[in-house]
Amino acid sequence: MKYVIDLKQTSDREGLHDALSKNLSLPEHYGRNLDALHDCLTEDNAPLNLVFINRAALSDGMSQYVEKLSAMLYKVKEERSLFSYSLFEGKEKKLNTVIFDIGNVLIRFRSLDFVRDRYGEEMGLRIANAMYGDGRWSELDRGVKSDEEILQSFMDADPSIPPEYIRWCFDHVAMAVLRCGYSIPWLRDVRKLGYRIMYLSNYSKHVMHARPEVLDFLPLMDGGIFSCDVKLIKPDIDIFRLFTDRFMLDPKECLFIDDRTDNCEGAGKAGMNYYRFESYEKDRPEIMNILDPEYR
Repeated sequence: MKYVIDLKQTSDREGLHDALSKNLSLPEHYGRNLDALHDCLTEDNAPLNLVFINRAALSDGMSQYVEKLSAMLYKVKEERSLFSYSLFEGKEKKLNTVIFDIGNVLIRFRSLDFVRDRYGEEMGLRIANAMYGDGRWSELDRGVKSDEEILQSFMDADPSIPPEYIRWCFDHVAMAVLRCGYSIPWLRDVRKLGYRIMYLSNYSKHVMHARPEVLDFLPLMDGGIFSCDVKLIKPDIDIFRLFTDRFMLDPKECLFIDDRTDNCEGAGKAGMNYYRFESYEKDRPEIMNILDPEYR
């Protein structure tokens, strides 16, 4: 259930708690303070999306109180899996959620380069094709087969490659994953515009465990889905539908950002807006302009 609270109509704390009590049908014993609101919101786990608009109309005192409200709601989000909230300076925007792919958007994945660096151009290309061709790496991201089964599929794809070459590349995949210094500042800039920030990524447990530090931006995000956790992969429309259902999102209010055309098309089939990402330098200005035409 989604509720919209117009802060322009709440001139003081009493007015805010009146609006919350009325919209959420809070019990008579509701204490009309943030601790009591936290208790009420964490008593249930039914789907709930709170949207606060016209924050800019608040007085300085009420603005500070709403900051405390936001901090409390963040704690609720951590305790209640089907809870979400948004705060908008003005009216609710047509788009309210930005969904990021991770590989080659928020981190860099050198899938070919690190193999070629180790084994040279010709052998590197053969190994890369055995590992990444015909959807074999995607099956690793799906998370259904064991690592050994996936590794064997790489070896079977080109039996003339010494098995120890492929095993070395698989065991040292951390060398292919690089942190992008722009990710955290970019996510913070999107957050300042009032958007919910989430992730939807084809990602394997193998890579996650090999280089966990490159995902240091996850605490800045409002949740998301890794393919390996749900046994579905993009561009399958089912993973997009699962995503919007799980987080109670209207796909028309989402902007999905991915570096692959087929994944963008999958998002489009699910009703999402999408943007095909090529590079941060090229695409950041245009994406930020989509999110806020007045952004500088």
